[in-house]
Amino acid sequence: MKKIIILVTLVLLSAITFGSTYSDGTYRGNFIDRDSNSIGEVQVNVQFDLENDIVKKASMRMLNFKGQNYMKDPKLKKEKEKYVSALNHLVGKNLKDTMPDLYATENIPMAGATVRGGKIRSAIQDGINRGVYRLPKK
Repeated sequence: MKKIIILVTLVLLSAITFGSTYSDGTYRGNFIDRDSNSIGEVQVNVQFDLENDIVKKASMRMLNFKGQNYMKDPKLKKEKEKYVSALNHLVGKNLKDTMPDLYATENIPMAGATVRGGKIRSAIQDGINRGVYRLPKK
C-alpha cells in the first residue's frame, strides 16, 4: 500500500512539474554581436508573452545591423517586415515546438531566406535564460 501511495504521489508531482516548460509572463531578450571594431551592438531585441508555453504576443523592440536602424529607416521597411513576420510566426503556437522553424526562415510566409532566424532564436533564448521580465496580470 505504501508503494502505491508513493507511486501515485510521484506521478501527480510529475504531471504538475512538467505541465509547462516555461513560467507564464513577459520575457525580453537580446542578440548582441560585435562589429569589426569589437564593440558589441544589440542587433535584435524581442519581447514576448507566454501562457502555458504558448506565445500570446511578440514584438520586435530593436533591429539593427552595422549601425542601421531597421525600425526607423524607411528604406529598410521591407527587411524589418520580414523579421517581424518571422517573429510573429511563433504567436499562437507552443514556443518549444516552433523555435526550430527559425532555422529555415525560407519556409515562413512573408519572412524569406534573407532573414537571419538564428538572431531571433538567440534573442528569444536569451529572454528565456533571463527569466520572466514581468509576471502576468491577474
